[in-house]
Amino acid sequence: MEGGAEMPTVNADAGLVPLRRALAARLAPRAWERFGVLVDNLETAWSAADSGEFDNAVLRLDLAVRKRASRLGEEPLVPMTPPVRERVNRMIHVLTEVSGRDAVGPGNRRRPGSSEIPAPADTGH
Repeated sequence: MEGGAEMPTVNADAGLVPLRRALAARLAPRAWERFGVLVDNLETAWSAADSGEFDNAVLRLDLAVRKRASRLGEEPLVPMTPPVRERVNRMIHVLTEVSGRDAVGPGNRRRPGSSEIPAPADTGH
């Protein structure tokens, strides 16, 4: 990069936490629709290597799956819908692969001593 500016980094591990938590969550059907939009926001931020938007999307995902007391007469809580589950699983795969969390040996692309990885725009060798 010109001028010695450093590429932004995106903390892939941070995105994995709420996504994995969501797999076991039970929410109202409309809440799963909103959650799907949040997953889309996470994916867009990841693709754009926008660390600020990525962090914002992670926070919103985390808040969306926190356990809430339900009131009498509210929609029943249900497991994640199949279309949302597919998108969540895809993002878990992408983030796990890039973060190297489950990788062993030379395929681990994480920076030594860091949980942050170069954003996708920084990986074109």
